[in-house]
Amino acid sequence: MYTKKKLLAALLASALAAGMLPASACAASTSYTTSNATLIRFTDAAAKASGKYTGYEIDGTDVSITAAGTYVFSGDCDNGSITVKKGVTGVTIVLRSDAHQ
Repeated sequence: MYTKKKLLAALLASALAAGMLPASACAASTSYTTSNATLIRFTDAAAKASGKYTGYEIDGTDVSITAAGTYVFSGDCDNGSITVKKGVTGVTIVLRSDAHQ
């Protein structure tokens, strides 16, 4: 139950933040391939990445995106974060359910 409440809070915060962005920044797209992306998997202990881009920094379960690219996030983590550094453009974030892997 706690995880569901935390997920709901994160989704609501994301929706609020998205409302402050230009429409072009929130364009939804289903056309991405994992061959052109960085895959980042969360666990409660850490986030681990593999893939094309190097424009990210990981500190435990906190991920900072520092360069353009497509980043596909999956896994489960009770206390992690995803941050796009100020001024970075051309970032696509995909939140993928573990059921679809």
